[in-house]
Amino acid sequence: MNILLFGASGTAGGAVLQACLDASVVKDVRVIVRRPLGWTDAKLWELQHTNYLDYAAVTEAFRKVDACLFCLGTSVTQVSEEEFVKISHDYAIAAARMLKAESPAAVFHYISGKGTRAESRTFWSKVKGQTENELMELVGADSVGKVSLTFRIWRLGWLTMIAGTPASEVNVTCHGPRCVRRCSIHV
Repeated sequence: MNILLFGASGTAGGAVLQACLDASVVKDVRVIVRRPLGWTDAKLWELQHTNYLDYAAVTEAFRKVDACLFCLGTSVTQVSEEEFVKISHDYAIAAARMLKAESPAAVFHYISGKGTRAESRTFWSKVKGQTENELMELVGADSVGKVSLTFRIWRLGWLTMIAGTPASEVNVTCHGPRCVRRCSIHV
């Protein structure tokens, strides 16, 4: 399985990266990062890129991918509302569009949040909910033979995602506030 990972320098993304590198079913992990991670592994393909609205310069990373794990994000308390929308919505939609163009059968996973709803009056919940809805529509969540779902994280207390392909199913699970040490992938 070939994985494309966003947010590998963060807590959740770092845990997912380690789990992918440890899993025998994963043969290739491509990470798109703004600056070097400092990790070395035969499976790791690190691409430095700064324009998360335009992936033309790193199109090759999106080719022959089975699953994209979009762990990139920030807290609404750390940035302006405009920046939050750009990071939480715009970057994800741009990545999903490129993934659909280059690997149309791939699965797209997006870290969201507990209680998100597009019709919420809470700003962050509304943005995340709208993003979930747009992603499901864009990547075809109801397509036959393709699992495309949103996974959620709440205070890094849990993270469960399923990256499915017609040939296999992988479960990545992180539990507890120290999920970096407790993340694993199972077939």
